[in-house]
Amino acid sequence: MMVIVAILQLCVVSTAIAAAPEQSSTLMRWSSTQAIQGTLVKVSEQGVVFQIGETILPQTIPWYDVQSIEPTDSRMAAYQGIADDAWRAHTRLARGDTIGAQEIYEQLKSDYLWKAGPQSADVSLGLTRCRIDSQRPVAAIQPMLSWYVSTMYDDADSIGEIEGFDPTYRVMVDLPPVFFGLRSVNTRVQLPESYPVDLRAISAIYQLAIETDVHQSAAAEDRLEEVRKLIQQVQGRPVGLELLFDMLVAQAHPDSSERSNARETLSRKVRSGSGTWIELWSRLGIGVSLLHENDTEANEQGVIELIHIIVRLKDTSRPIASLAAEIANDYFVRTGRASWGAQLILEARNINSSGRNMIEPKEKASND
Repeated sequence: MMVIVAILQLCVVSTAIAAAPEQSSTLMRWSSTQAIQGTLVKVSEQGVVFQIGETILPQTIPWYDVQSIEPTDSRMAAYQGIADDAWRAHTRLARGDTIGAQEIYEQLKSDYLWKAGPQSADVSLGLTRCRIDSQRPVAAIQPMLSWYVSTMYDDADSIGEIEGFDPTYRVMVDLPPVFFGLRSVNTRVQLPESYPVDLRAISAIYQLAIETDVHQSAAAEDRLEEVRKLIQQVQGRPVGLELLFDMLVAQAHPDSSERSNARETLSRKVRSGSGTWIELWSRLGIGVSLLHENDTEANEQGVIELIHIIVRLKDTSRPIASLAAEIANDYFVRTGRASWGAQLILEARNINSSGRNMIEPKEKASND
């Protein structure tokens, strides 16, 4: 009988514990002065998982945005150092200190690259922007791809507004697939088959883009065909992939008629996307393509395309304006007009302090 009573008492206690409401917590974020009331569900490397009110799904607050939680939870201690570093890196980048931010992001990359979650997204995006700003575009490709991986379970609306990212085209505006002047790059950026097909197509495009020694060869043609097949597997109309692919074909295809067709497609995008980053990318793709043709008139037309970027579109993207100026300068030096190239480099550096002025395309992607 005593055993039965003990069991009944244990059941009563267990039921009472199960029925007891979870402790309410107060979360303060760096991004807001308003406190959030809810329940701390979980603590992970991506941040704190917080159940807010009657919402169905809990929300993950990344470490860079976690200021404090009351009452203090013992699980937080293991991540305090990461939280401090993540906040400092994010804050430095937000105020334009890319050198200081990059130093911290480089320390965090081993723990966060190639993982899904908001803190991984911040580290990946931060590294991408810092490496672009330090004029290391090839080094920026891997963290850019990592950023896609960290957000691949999110739709465009949930990603929100990201500086330098176009949600319609799903491309990083400051990192076009043009790597002029590279002769041999020992960098692998291609994703394995376990990743979604659209991400594999993006990685394959950038991998071939940096291998400039392979361009306009039979091997390049075979790899372009592989990319084309990947793009055909993507649902809907992947306008960003199409733009990336057209720029690559214009540079790398061995058939001059294919390069010409790609330039014509880019020319239509110049007209439909006048004054936007789309015009900038398209003119860059046309210009580099024409500079690699064995025809002086084509070369001259190509450098004119680059001058458009430097003179008219330089406020759209600092990195691309500088790239266009370097490419134009190389051409003018080779053709005995070094002073012209030097002037364009100075013109590209004379940019408004904002450095970037993203202008939305005047027409929807479906009209391109």
